Amino acid sequence: RRERRRQQQQQQTLLIDYTVTMSSRLVKRTLRQQEQQQQEQGSSLSTNNKKKRRKIASSTTTASKEDVQRHYVETILQFDRYMNKSSYTESADTAAERQRREKRKTTSKRPSLNATTTSLQRRLPVEPTYQKKRAKQLKKAKQLAEIAKSISMAKKKQRGQRKKSLSSAKK
Repeated sequence: RRERRRQQQQQQTLLIDYTVTMSSRLVKRTLRQQEQQQQEQGSSLSTNNKKKRRKIASSTTTASKEDVQRHYVETILQFDRYMNKSSYTESADTAAERQRREKRKTTSKRPSLNATTTSLQRRLPVEPTYQKKRAKQLKKAKQLAEIAKSISMAKKKQRGQRKKSLSSAKK
C-alpha cells in the first residue's frame, strides 16, 4: 500500500512538473509569436496597406457603392487623424480652444521694451491697453531726450561762456 502511495505521489509530482514546464514553454512561445507578429506588422504596415488598396481596387466591382464610399470615408478619417487635423471630429469647444491658441500665438509677439523710439512707433501691437502703455513710454522717452538735449546745450553754453571769460581775463 505504502509503495503504491509513493508511486502515486511521484507520478503526481512528475505530472505537475511536466505541466508547469509545458505551460511555461507555451507562454514563452506565445509571447515570442506575439513579438514576431508585432515586428512583422511594424515592418509590413506599408505593404499591408498596398495589399489592402489592391484588394479594394479589385473588389470594387463586386462591392456595393456604399461599401466603397464608407471605406474611403474611413481612410480619409484615418489619414486626418494621422495628420492630427481633427476637422471631421472637432467639437465646438476644441475649435474654440484652437482659435484661442492661435490668437495667443499672435499676441505674444511683442516688441522689446528697450527698443528705440522710432522702432517703437513703427511696431505698435493691436491691444489697446498695451498701446496706452506704449504711448506713455514714448512720451517719457521723448521728454528724456529733450531733457538730455537741453542739458547738453546748457553745457555747451557754459563752455562757451567759460572760454569767453578766460579770453577776456587774458586780455
